[in-house]
Amino acid sequence: MFAEFKGLKQKIREHLESVLKERGALTEKELWEETLAMFSPELKRYAEAFRQVYRKFYGRRIGKRTAELNVIDNLRRILSDVKKEIPHTEKRIIIGRRRFGRIFYARGREGEIGKKVREIVTKEGGRAREVLEGVKRGPFPITPSHEKAARMLEYYGLVEIKKIGGKRYAVEPGFVEVEVSMKKAKGLFPEHFTVFMPFRVETLIIRDGPEKVKIKFDAAAWDPVNRIFYLALIKEYVGAKDVESFIRKYLLLRVPAKLVIFCKSIGERAEKIAEKWGVEIKKR
Repeated sequence: MFAEFKGLKQKIREHLESVLKERGALTEKELWEETLAMFSPELKRYAEAFRQVYRKFYGRRIGKRTAELNVIDNLRRILSDVKKEIPHTEKRIIIGRRRFGRIFYARGREGEIGKKVREIVTKEGGRAREVLEGVKRGPFPITPSHEKAARMLEYYGLVEIKKIGGKRYAVEPGFVEVEVSMKKAKGLFPEHFTVFMPFRVETLIIRDGPEKVKIKFDAAAWDPVNRIFYLALIKEYVGAKDVESFIRKYLLLRVPAKLVIFCKSIGERAEKIAEKWGVEIKKR
């Protein structure tokens, strides 16, 4: 470090604090970009001073590019110290191979953190966006490939992780299971199942505001041994529109369930849609 760098730490900290108040929460990567943008007009002057100091102490010349790289390296070290003095999260944002680091924010504006992370995830995609978009349709099963993404989103308050039926799911914050009214019946499923035919449920959806809707399925069943909930479509012939409607109602219901179709025959396109969504087909 040499005299030219005196006071630079304070200057950088004040600049970044001002930017955080103006722009809101920033990632570690953005914090560096802001620092570099502030410093860029002075880079050549600092680099020239560095060359002179280097020649004086070591008796050798270095190139302008080498001097600039050394100055930037020193700038990174200064920023590393400054970051310790700015409020920040601990968990780093990593999406695929892209690393965004921690989130930095102005004191009293902690509410901007979740919004910032949501913006990053929505833009970058990957497993994190799959989880974030998945919970909008209902509980999202956490597979090994989604584990890290779900944990990161949970840390930033964008999802909650709950055990439903013995398995872990990511759900939207504040998610509660819907209250149902149903009539018990028997048939189609193994004897130890609790079967409901038909299955009617009332739940809330958001349109212009909260709105209650009634949904009906041909049948539903609960397997108490494996703790699996089933929703069923029962029809002689099943077409693509039948399957699409069945899946739409399931997504609207927003509860984890295994979908099954009981039919005598099914259209080719309907079968492909069912396969894509993991719907089991049982021909009678």
